[in-house]
Amino acid sequence: MSLPFPITGKRAIAAVILSITLLFPVFTFAEGEQGTVTRVVDGDTFKVQLAVEETVRIIGIDTPETVDPRKPVQCFGKEASTKLKELLEGEDVMLEKNPAEERDKYGRLLRYVDLDGEDIGATMIEEGYAYSYKQYPHPRLEEYNELEKKAREENRGLWDSCNGSSSATFSDVSSSHPYAQAIQWGKESGVLSGYPDGTFGPDRTVNRAEFLKIVLGAKGSDVTSVSDPTGFQDVDENAWYTPYIRYGKQQGIVQGYPDGSFKPEQPVNFAEALKMAYVALEISGDVSASGAWYEPYLSHAKSNQVLFSNNVNVGTGMSRKDVVWIVWRLLEETDATDTPEPEQSPALEEEEPVNDSCEIKGNISSKQEKIYHVPGCGSYNQTQINEAAGERWFCSEQEAVDAGWRKAENCH
Repeated sequence: MSLPFPITGKRAIAAVILSITLLFPVFTFAEGEQGTVTRVVDGDTFKVQLAVEETVRIIGIDTPETVDPRKPVQCFGKEASTKLKELLEGEDVMLEKNPAEERDKYGRLLRYVDLDGEDIGATMIEEGYAYSYKQYPHPRLEEYNELEKKAREENRGLWDSCNGSSSATFSDVSSSHPYAQAIQWGKESGVLSGYPDGTFGPDRTVNRAEFLKIVLGAKGSDVTSVSDPTGFQDVDENAWYTPYIRYGKQQGIVQGYPDGSFKPEQPVNFAEALKMAYVALEISGDVSASGAWYEPYLSHAKSNQVLFSNNVNVGTGMSRKDVVWIVWRLLEETDATDTPEPEQSPALEEEEPVNDSCEIKGNISSKQEKIYHVPGCGSYNQTQINEAAGERWFCSEQEAVDAGWRKAENCH
């Protein structure tokens, strides 16, 4: 081809590049794949025709639920789905990878989406159709967080329409609270809502009976189907929580303590809660993990962002904010809508001890010495724990030592 003006030097180089571009169009979206969107599934997921049809999960955004039959349609979910359809259905898009991750655990491609130079994920957040998905780090996270903050401040989209049903209605939970998204989900799904005074009580601890009720309610279990006595010496068969304990025991979700008690009103700790939740929701832990009975669950939780922070003391009582966070994340783990079922690992029951809780007894002697007993110690079976007197259970020997207890001398 010829050009209508003389060219030299840098202009000559630019002209050559222009000529090549006109002959062979190139895309500047970094290492992108071009494809045609065939169907929008919901506000953050769609199908695209590449060499074969693939399902794409947009990196860095999360939209309210609309298609999971186990969960209610969440506020602004339909609007988010409609918006993505308006933007993408039938369009040719460019898909950019996150160098750190190709696919999610369901086999969906993880991609940023470019439509004629527009970052679709950023647009969804900026216009109030999506949240910035903060649980997984990615190159545009900081930018997306800023877009969400601006959309929230200006009450765009879901931040305006869902204000009456979001966590912002709780007087003690601001919209910028780090757990706000999980708390909002808890309220909308009915898994864990607030108190009559308009508060959520994010830092209040949850006891063992309450947690079992929450996780079974999240699963939708019919606890009235079991009528057998619990067999636990400290469980009143007429108490409100008894149907949940009956069901949990029959299903192998709980077994109780070695002394025959369940301790329904004792704060649930992270180790206990993880075991109950994983078994109740039929999620296998990390079967390769070794160590204490809770390690398969804790290892899986740390590897799959189930915990808000991996820096937890497994023997610490769990707060309401962590309860709703963990149940929310685990239900996402089991969400197989429009995707294959996650592969299940072998059951863990044979590797667990008979109880579902921390089994090391922290006893205080008559001389006020703090002594811990592990199974196998000479006086383990006859040692009774009086929590009102400051005695307690531990999940590991290191935890007991760190708390100031020493090992009983008759342990071998």
